Amino acid sequence: MRVIFMGTGDIAIPSFRWLLGAQGVEVVALVTQPDKPEGALSETEFAALLQTAQGWIIGPQAHVTRALIAASPSCLVFSRRGVGYERVDISAAKDLGRIAAIATGGNEESVADHAIGMMLAVAVSAVISIYLADAGYRALLAALEAEDTPWAR
Repeated sequence: MRVIFMGTGDIAIPSFRWLLGAQGVEVVALVTQPDKPEGALSETEFAALLQTAQGWIIGPQAHVTRALIAASPSCLVFSRRGVGYERVDISAAKDLGRIAAIATGGNEESVADHAIGMMLAVAVSAVISIYLADAGYRALLAALEAEDTPWAR
């Protein structure tokens, strides 16, 4: 099977390594994004921006460290979009009398729409795959995993 792997960051490395060692799998291309240090603020620069903020809704790439929390005394609430606190130093927030929360409900409808769309895409792919397999095009099915599909043209 020929595979084009698309993944970025540390989270993609285990899957990519598995694919490289998998029998019958040929990785024909790797698509990734380079790290983006240009334009990113340093922790000191960002702390300066937080000096007058009373709250911060944290994006997916931000790391909220003890130093950043301590350097922004007026910022009382650190709220993470979505769920999870893996990038927030919770013990530092508690020690420094700050509130760490999650901003629920911000994108529930979008996530639900995306989930329905993905289910529909899988259903369509399953029907097409069954049709092709029944018609004897098993080799075509394997090729489609790395090639453009004829019905998408």
